[in-house]
Amino acid sequence: MTRWFQVSLENGWLTPVEYYGPVYGEGSNLQGWSAMPAAAMMMGGLGLMPRLDQDKVHLKTPPWGNFSMKHIQFRGQSYHISYQEGTWTIESDDAKHEYPFIIG
Repeated sequence: MTRWFQVSLENGWLTPVEYYGPVYGEGSNLQGWSAMPAAAMMMGGLGLMPRLDQDKVHLKTPPWGNFSMKHIQFRGQSYHISYQEGTWTIESDDAKHEYPFIIG
């Protein structure tokens, strides 16, 4: 039941495999529901669930350990977020922008 997830991880794909064939590669990534595993990781695992009544988001330590995400769009800004060996790194294309994340 989890083989599709293992295949995605082994190939570095963020979306699940809906159909796989050598000619078509990783499947149809353009379907909206394909982003559900990524949303589950970001919202449930990291706590990246923005609320309209708060300016900051409290990130949680990821239960799976080290990770790196690039080009995360959040409130009009693009971020690179990573967690390596207990250390968070958050970068933005706009260095003047205050980060809306609280760690912990």
